Amino acid sequence: MIAIDSECTGLFIHKGCRAFTISAACDKNRSYLWNFPVDPFTSEVHYTPKTLNNFKSVIAKHKEIIFHNANFDLQALIALGIPL
Repeated sequence: MIAIDSECTGLFIHKGCRAFTISAACDKNRSYLWNFPVDPFTSEVHYTPKTLNNFKSVIAKHKEIIFHNANFDLQALIALGIPL
């Protein structure tokens, strides 16, 4: 089991807001943090394939996923091309 929470540049994913930090904690007493740089002038988030692939790899190892705010976090992940 793993719990996930995302922090985004705003509340409206459908208007271009994106996740810049994703944190997680699992039942094996491990915690994870994936950070992405944000342009302070445009709020554009710069994603690196290596970090995204690491996130996908960690999530794939867990059968159950818990969200802090599932509707919002799932929208943020889908916008990143990570459908769960």
